[in-house]
Amino acid sequence: MKLRKSTRFYGMPMLLFQRVKEVASVLAGSQTILGEKLGFSSPRTFQAYLTEARQDNLWPLLPKLLEIFPEIRRDWLYFGEGAMLTSDAPAEAASISD
Repeated sequence: MKLRKSTRFYGMPMLLFQRVKEVASVLAGSQTILGEKLGFSSPRTFQAYLTEARQDNLWPLLPKLLEIFPEIRRDWLYFGEGAMLTSDAPAEAASISD
């Protein structure tokens, strides 16, 4: 699987919920697994946050995401700027982007 650039849909920046979905897909393996790592007892609650209308609920979770996945670049997660992973990301995660 390849990492997508921070822009999608005709050059528009990825929204927060889209970036968190990318983390779920690329690093956690699924939205359910990411929800569990974040402490959600119900996968439906977390998955409901992964929409444009409810993405504001994701902001308090971002520090925990960075704690769980230190290879994620903060600027990418918060603002959609630059690459998703740091240059010192583990080799298996970095190879996904090739």
